[in-house]
Amino acid sequence: MNISKATFSIFKRDVIIYFLNFLTSIIISRKIGLTALGIWSILKLVYTYGETFGRSRAEFAAIYFIGNKKIDKGTAFISLNLILIFFILIIEFFAFSNYEYIYNLLFKNIDIIYKKEFLLTLISIPIQLTFITYSYFFIAIKDFNNFNKTTILNNLLLTIFSIGSLIFTSFQLKGLIFAYFIAPFISSIYSLYLFWNKYFKKSNI
Repeated sequence: MNISKATFSIFKRDVIIYFLNFLTSIIISRKIGLTALGIWSILKLVYTYGETFGRSRAEFAAIYFIGNKKIDKGTAFISLNLILIFFILIIEFFAFSNYEYIYNLLFKNIDIIYKKEFLLTLISIPIQLTFITYSYFFIAIKDFNNFNKTTILNNLLLTIFSIGSLIFTSFQLKGLIFAYFIAPFISSIYSLYLFWNKYFKKSNI
């Protein structure tokens, strides 16, 4: 895929994702109310911090090794997973070791207790990191077709599960957190399926 086609395919993906996110945001803001919306913003901030400090960016280092044919893509992907596990263990250890401090820092002056929601958010961070890492690895190896497939799938599932949990259940914030767990989990499994069929079999790993 040349640069122009890759750019256009990513542009189409961005349009679809923007529409899905816009639709999801409208439904969420209408269904959960202003107070819960503020708490949801804090929980999403936790996801952002988790990605910022939990990602190793090792998928971009793989470009050098794959480009110079020092390792194949299958081996690079296995190494990436080992590094990912290491960073997940570090960030989860830090988060749970400082659980009370982080909670009090984020939810200061909030009367209602949201410790269950905060705990569920921390538990779901590794799944988020896994999917994000797989997505960026697709970019690193210039597989924009599968990158678009997996990211659209993830955002579509987020929309379906988020809206579904708000309309058909009374879980509210817990339902949204569940959506942010199950959507990247399914998308990560699909990414593994794509890796296996396209790279692992060719590498005979």
